[in-house]
Amino acid sequence: RGLLGRQARCATWSSNTLLPGMDYPVLGWHADYPYHDIVDGPWPEQTLAVQVLWLLDDFRADNGATLFLPGSHRLLRAPDIEPFSRPPEARQILAPAGHVLLAHSAWWHRQTTNRSPSPRAALLANFVRNYVVPKADVEEQYHRIVQSFGAQLDPRQLLDLQRLLLGFHRRGLRGVQA
Repeated sequence: RGLLGRQARCATWSSNTLLPGMDYPVLGWHADYPYHDIVDGPWPEQTLAVQVLWLLDDFRADNGATLFLPGSHRLLRAPDIEPFSRPPEARQILAPAGHVLLAHSAWWHRQTTNRSPSPRAALLANFVRNYVVPKADVEEQYHRIVQSFGAQLDPRQLLDLQRLLLGFHRRGLRGVQA
């Protein structure tokens, strides 16, 4: 919330698992939502979003750990390098399971091939400023979480969950036409 303001909200919530030998040729160097949707002109200087990665497995050089370019979020533009290149300044996220990474969503990064015999998994969440339209149907996710775990949460936790996923509104954007 320090980067995005008090009314930041979740725009996407997903998992990412790389199976052994798995590679996605279409996902070369890229930035995350909402930056990858900005096609005209430079990106705004104000931070629009941050990406949070919860490492469920160790991130190692052999199992598809994310490659990134330090400081690339300050360039305020889409990656313009060879999609599967490995520039000398690129670094790989090498960390044990249980670690959490917070990254500016404009960071240039790509996955690498999982050459290990085991899957490599992470949970991903994208948080945006309150005026950025969420990418996913977070309202549906909110209702499913409340259905599954609502009885275990106290009123304050339920309110925090609602604000995190739906913003400070009592409803999401369901039914809104773009």
